[in-house]
Amino acid sequence: MSQSPRSAPAPAAGAEGAPRARPFTRADLVARFGRVLFAGAIAVFGVQHFIFGDFIPGRAPAWPAGWPGQVVFAWLTGVVFLACGLVLLVDEGERRRLIVAALAGVLVAGWAVLRGLPHAVADVPLGGQWTQLGKGVVIGAGLGVLACDGRPQSVGRAVLCGRVALGAFMILAGLQHFRWADFAVAFVPAWVPGGGLFWVFATGVFLIAGGAGLMIPRLAERAGMWSGLMIFLWVPMVHVPSALAARGTATSQNEWTAVVEATAFAGLAWWLTGRGRFSADTFATLDPGRVPREG
Repeated sequence: MSQSPRSAPAPAAGAEGAPRARPFTRADLVARFGRVLFAGAIAVFGVQHFIFGDFIPGRAPAWPAGWPGQVVFAWLTGVVFLACGLVLLVDEGERRRLIVAALAGVLVAGWAVLRGLPHAVADVPLGGQWTQLGKGVVIGAGLGVLACDGRPQSVGRAVLCGRVALGAFMILAGLQHFRWADFAVAFVPAWVPGGGLFWVFATGVFLIAGGAGLMIPRLAERAGMWSGLMIFLWVPMVHVPSALAARGTATSQNEWTAVVEATAFAGLAWWLTGRGRFSADTFATLDPGRVPREG
């Protein structure tokens, strides 16, 4: 007498249809480091709210003239981003991560992206307002990825959106290297050999190639790895020196914000790379106890 499907024994590990384990690789280690960088950057954004008395992530347009409460709004939203970053760093509760990341994402989308969109449309092609808008979109997409982390049924779509957002922003930034080369050359350290314009154009090509690679599935892992490394190296080479030089000036907030943004984008590139490697068959291997359920 044959057994019914309900009473049939579960397939052994490694049998056809069962989750297949794979080893924890260096790429997975880099991806987890990327998550730490991105979540830490979100927490630092929250701290900056208290330092500068302004809404930081996403480069929102200036506070509306005549509106009261800018500092109070900055402090309240700073609490949200600080809590979000800390929860994403240390809390394994999926529901709490979902709530804080979704709340922070809504704030970025509502206060930065939606308010910045008319400014971008009114700006010249490849202008600075498009940069500000793109930063908000990338940060919001990254928060969406972390909100869905641990949820196999939705993380794949979130990763795809994150890759498209970061990839499109990198292509935009790469094109801006050519459009505004005279402006970008000032950020190339004098000690770097080869000449400033060479590196402006070279990094523009790298940004375009990396952004396109992130949106091509078979190239995404390698593109994310190298793009993340490039952006991460810019933090000590370009952004930190610029921020230190701007201490006590009107551009100090902008330069320190750029430090945190570059850290977040490098981390996100690495984290998206790792999440793209996951599937229903391998998810449990790297997150023990979170085996996807069928049905």
